[in-house]
Amino acid sequence: MKRFIIGIILLANICFAQAQLKLSVQQNEKWVWYAPETPEIQIVVKDSLLKAFASDISLVITTDTKQPVFSVTQNVNVAQGDSAVLTYKPAINTPGFYRCEVFANGKNIVDFPYEQNWGTEHHDFFNIAYEPENIISLPDYQADFKAFWDKARAELAEVEPNYEMTELKEKSSKFKKFYLVKMQSLGGDTIQLYVTIPKKPKTANKKCPVHIYYMGYNSGVWDIDTSDNEWITVLLSVRGQALNKPTNKYGDWIQYGLDNPEHYYYRGAYMDCVRAIDFVCTLPQADKDRIYAEGGSQGGAFTMAAASLDTRLRAVACYITFMSDFPDYFKIVNWPADPIFAKQHELGMSDEQMYRTMSYFDIKNLARWITCPVYLGVGLQDPTCPPHTNFSGYNLVSSPKKYIIYPHYGHHVDYSHWNDAVIDWYNEWK
Repeated sequence: MKRFIIGIILLANICFAQAQLKLSVQQNEKWVWYAPETPEIQIVVKDSLLKAFASDISLVITTDTKQPVFSVTQNVNVAQGDSAVLTYKPAINTPGFYRCEVFANGKNIVDFPYEQNWGTEHHDFFNIAYEPENIISLPDYQADFKAFWDKARAELAEVEPNYEMTELKEKSSKFKKFYLVKMQSLGGDTIQLYVTIPKKPKTANKKCPVHIYYMGYNSGVWDIDTSDNEWITVLLSVRGQALNKPTNKYGDWIQYGLDNPEHYYYRGAYMDCVRAIDFVCTLPQADKDRIYAEGGSQGGAFTMAAASLDTRLRAVACYITFMSDFPDYFKIVNWPADPIFAKQHELGMSDEQMYRTMSYFDIKNLARWITCPVYLGVGLQDPTCPPHTNFSGYNLVSSPKKYIIYPHYGHHVDYSHWNDAVIDWYNEWK
């Protein structure tokens, strides 16, 4: 097993509303600690108005589910033009992710910046981690879990895919042809994908490695690679999403069919991910021993699900992964908890019934079946797919794996690093 942590910003400035106070948190090089290391948090208090002052500074640490862990308050006197450094070493020795808040005279005044896809967002807390690869989230799969997915795979195999490939010449380049592909998946649903295929394979055996992208929840469609390289690239749109959104019959996908696992939206969506692999294996140009898959958020869940339900993937890369460890997930963030709870209430379902349905699609329950190498990317400050839930599934994978934590990122990774790292990961598993 490998682990790889990257520290990007060594000083995370945290702004405070009190006019007389200027505080910052001195960031550890990674904000992730491993035994026998002891977590250390430094708060720097400065005089910003050239005037002496006194203030009660408090550091409060809870688990990511907001259970108390550590609290300390210290009266600080700062002379005119001076500063004070407060160093704390909280006795954290249990694997997990922890939420840190700083108070001045009882008021939470943290304004912590973190990176999202669309720009910088702000939290009134910041996250740290201790021994994340030792977090234990026990599987809660049902007795018929294997039979459930065996049945889904058998049903998919009975559906004739009827692949239709249409070249989109305006998107093709001198190096690759760009196709729109339509096919039938579980239940007879029509799904679509984009695929680009090199016109002149660069490998000696004339076969091309394949890179499948699985997409995020409600993601827009993007054009895929047509540059001069050896890769066949696939971008899948599962049922009702992206290219298939004009014919969406499922409404809000996360709610659809909640009262019955056989009808739940993600039963079909996970099978769509398998059908994309079926398609790739029909391409004469594809190297069937080098099929790789990547996805973020919902796409990360699809990547893990595909690797669990299909052994044809050589290696995968997933990041900020969705759909994992629902019982803990719903204690940490409001989405997708709120729409699922709303549908549960509408249907008159008990918690036990609702969680039973979700258990069939929980990545932590599927992760045990993964046999290919897995690379995980995590945003330490993620407010959508909390780091805890990313590791709930990852820690149950027994095949070769490694991870990277981006300490100053939310529901996002540093693509300037991640994109190259993914290709390097694939190349480790040729």
